[in-house]
Amino acid sequence: MPLQKTDHICLAVHRCSACWKCIKICKTGVFRKINLPWHKHVILSAGERCTGCRACIRQCEYGALTLASEPHVSEVITVSQIGTLANLTLLASGLVTTISGLAIQVEFHLGAASRALRPSTLTSAVDTLEIPVHTVGGLNKFQWASVHKFSITVFSFLLIQHVITRRSWYRDLTRRGSHFSHPQLLWLTILMLLVAVTGLAPWGIAFFGGSPHIRFILIEVHDKLALPLTILLLLHVVQRISRFISRVNPRDNC
Repeated sequence: MPLQKTDHICLAVHRCSACWKCIKICKTGVFRKINLPWHKHVILSAGERCTGCRACIRQCEYGALTLASEPHVSEVITVSQIGTLANLTLLASGLVTTISGLAIQVEFHLGAASRALRPSTLTSAVDTLEIPVHTVGGLNKFQWASVHKFSITVFSFLLIQHVITRRSWYRDLTRRGSHFSHPQLLWLTILMLLVAVTGLAPWGIAFFGGSPHIRFILIEVHDKLALPLTILLLLHVVQRISRFISRVNPRDNC
C-alpha cells in the first residue's frame, strides 16, 4: 500500500502495528481502522481534517507517523529495523526450540520405546555388547538437548525483552476488555511465557536437586503446550510476513 499523507503528517502503513493510539489521541477523526483478522492497520480517511498538532506522531512508537515536511527519518527507521530483527530472532529461536523439542520428544522418547521392543535391536546389542547410539540429523540425544537448552534460553531472553519493550501496548490491550480485538496475540504471548517457564524450570529443579515428580509434570506440560504454540506462531508469521519484510527493507518516506 502506498504511503499516505496530509498537509502536515505522513503515514507509512507498512510500519503500523495496529495499536490504535493515533485514533484515540486524534480529536478531529483523521484516522480509521482496518481491523480484519489478517490485515490490521490505520489509514488516513479524512486527511483534510488534520490540524498538524503532532499528537499522533508523539504517540506512535513504530515510526509509522512522521512530519510530511521531513524527507528522511533515519533514526526512526533504524529503531524500527532493530526491533524487527529482534522479533525475527525471537521467531527463529522459537523455531529452533520447536524442532529440537520435537526431535527429543518423538525420536528419543517415543521412538526409543518402539526401538527397544524390536528383537533385531536387542539381538544386535547383545551380540556386540554395545548400546547403539541413535542419532537424528547427525546429532545424538545429548547434543539435541544442548541445542534445545541454548535456543530456549535465547527465546526466553528475547521474549522478556519483547514484552518489556511493548509493555504499554500490552497494558492497553488488557484494559476495558480490549484484548478481545487481538485474541490471537494475547494467547500467543501467554503460551510463549508458559512454554519458556515450563521449559527452563525442570533444568533448575534438576540442578538444585528438587522433586523429580514436579520436574516430570513440568516437562509433560511443556510438551503439551508446544504444539498449540507452534500453530499460533506459524499463523503469526504468515499474517505478518509482508510487514516484517517491509520493516527490514523500508520504503521511501514522504
